[in-house]
Amino acid sequence: MDWRIGYKAHLAVDDNGIPVSYAVTGASVHDVRLAIPLMRMADKRCTYLYSLMDSGYSSKEVKDFAYEMGKIPVIDFKADRNGKKPEMDPAKIERYKARTTVERSNSELKLCFLPDHLHSRGFKARLDIELAILLLTMKRMRMVLFKEQNFRQQKTA
Repeated sequence: MDWRIGYKAHLAVDDNGIPVSYAVTGASVHDVRLAIPLMRMADKRCTYLYSLMDSGYSSKEVKDFAYEMGKIPVIDFKADRNGKKPEMDPAKIERYKARTTVERSNSELKLCFLPDHLHSRGFKARLDIELAILLLTMKRMRMVLFKEQNFRQQKTA
């Protein structure tokens, strides 16, 4: 049995890296357990076509649920015991490249808004992580608004 101490943030982000749904869990909670709740929350908050996920979310249930919701799952395959994994079709490989957005958001969350070590536990630790997610959301939204503003200024000039 594997035990981990701490917390983990699970994010679903849009193409701009803005979190549209999230969950904060114990570090021992497997990613696949949060895939369906995150997709449900994201579906209530925005319109999307693709569900891009890494191999931690690879399961038949997650893939089937995405199809039931009318989404196209693009989920990396898990490697077998020999380290080999099936190839995605070329169109999905191209779309999967956009998944780096969530990786950048996760990195920014850790590097900019979370300390190296949380010295709190329970509710306070979860609140610290949720505050960091809020700050990331605000920063990303600000970036999108500035891009929009610059685009409009260039268009009128």
